[in-house]
Order: sequence, then C-alpha cells, then structure tokens
Amino acid sequence: IQEDICEEGNKRFHVINTKELYDKILENKTKNKLPSFYESWIENTNLVFALDVDLNDDISDTDFNKILAKNINNVKKYAKEYYDFDYDVEKIIVLKTKKREDKQSSHIIFRGLTFENHLVCKNFFFRIIKDSKLEYCDSSIYGKTCLRTCFSTKKGKDYPFVPHKLKVGNKYSSVIEDYESEYDYFENSLITSVKEEDKFVSKDMIVEEFNIKEEVKKIEIKDNAELEQILNSLPQDYCDEYIKWN
Repeated sequence: IQEDICEEGNKRFHVINTKELYDKILENKTKNKLPSFYESWIENTNLVFALDVDLNDDISDTDFNKILAKNINNVKKYAKEYYDFDYDVEKIIVLKTKKREDKQSSHIIFRGLTFENHLVCKNFFFRIIKDSKLEYCDSSIYGKTCLRTCFSTKKGKDYPFVPHKLKVGNKYSSVIEDYESEYDYFENSLITSVKEEDKFVSKDMIVEEFNIKEEVKKIEIKDNAELEQILNSLPQDYCDEYIKWN
C-alpha cells in the first residue's frame, strides 16, 4: 500500500493487509485528516478489471453518468464476447469524486472475472478500444502502478473517491448498503482483492491484435513547420483520444 506524503506525489510504502488499511483510513477520518492511500501491485498480482475515468471538462453530473454507463455497457459487451462472461451491474462498484468546475473523476470496478496480472487487463482494454470506445479512460493503470482507494484523496486536495449509485439500464451499481458492512464494500472496491470463485482469465488468453515485423525507420524532422505538417496529417481521433497513442 502506498500513501501520499506531500502534494508533489511522493509516497511512502506500508506492508499491511486490507483490514489494517481500512482501519488507517477510519483513523484518519476520526482525526479530521483526509486519507491518501493507494493500492499497488507487482508483475504476478491477480487483479479484477477496472476503468479510471478522467474528464477534464465542465459537464453536468447527468452527462458524466451517461459516459460512465456507456463505458460499463461496452466492457460488459466485450467480456461476453471474449470470455463468455456476463458482468452483473449490481456487483459493479462505481466510485466518484465530487464535481469540480474543470474535472470529473471515477473508478469503475468490475467484479466476477479475475485476471492473471495487469498485462492481461491491459490486453482486454486495448482489444475493446480497437473495436469500440471507452471514453476518457486512462490506460496507464494497466502498468505496474497504483490506484487510489475508496475514501482517499490526493494529498492537499479534498476530492476523495466515494461510493456512487449509478443506473445502467434497469439496474444499479452496488453501494455500501448492498454489503454486510462498510468494510466488506471497501474490500470489494480494491482491484487487488480477488475471489477464489471468480472465473480466471490467464495470460495464455492474451490475444495479440497485431505484430510489427518491419524495422522501424528513424524519421528526421528539420523544423517546426515540418512537424506541424506531420501532425496535421494524423487522423482526428488521435487528437481527440490520447489513449490512441499508447
């Protein structure tokens, strides 16, 4: 577990279990201190799939919820197509920060499939966006990195992720009241918390969408005008969606 120690993002590491992490968060809250914890993983850590949605724009909560629901439906569609698995909306956890003028953020945690490691999650993500769209989703979470936990905010900020009840079709995502306790909900909100009964997606199921066999040629750019010409020749979706560059 990682924790912010300053507003610049420097972190300290804790070797603690989920219950100890939850107790630390409660302790911070009782002291009117905003918790700033992150779960992290290594190469062979089993994970459930998640989306990290960041929209740097001033839109209404209603419009942002529509984007979240659309992304969930796309993940459900391709989980069924690729792994013959039906994600249950009522077991999906949606975390959301309060609205800012220039930004909306959400984490969506999909329970029911366990992926062997972050690379298998990454493969699932990029297979989806090859055929469809996951709007405003950050692909960097599929590296060996960290993800902010429920009830935590960045150091120096007051925008913690909190449970959000989202309507998707005629069902709603799960909230604390759907679990035996707040701790039970918190544990299920962690992508490193996996269940033995989950269907397992191994690295053997990774599908390579393409292979680059030709040697990459070095391109020399002489001046800014030539660079501008190259950028202007790119498809528009490379300007609209930065994940296309990954």
